[in-house]
Amino acid sequence: MHKENSPRAPVLQHVSHNVRRLRNAADLSQTALAEKSGVSRRMLVAIEPVRK
Repeated sequence: MHKENSPRAPVLQHVSHNVRRLRNAADLSQTALAEKSGVSRRMLVAIEPVRK
């Protein structure tokens, strides 16, 4: 998506981490969050960080 050295990288990492953290805290699957938020699951997959 964006290069790690991009000036926006820290902001994107923060948003990405928070989306996953808050979704998990609400005990929602990506599919459930997508339905409730009106955002596609594909978009959530792109937003959330990849686990290593």
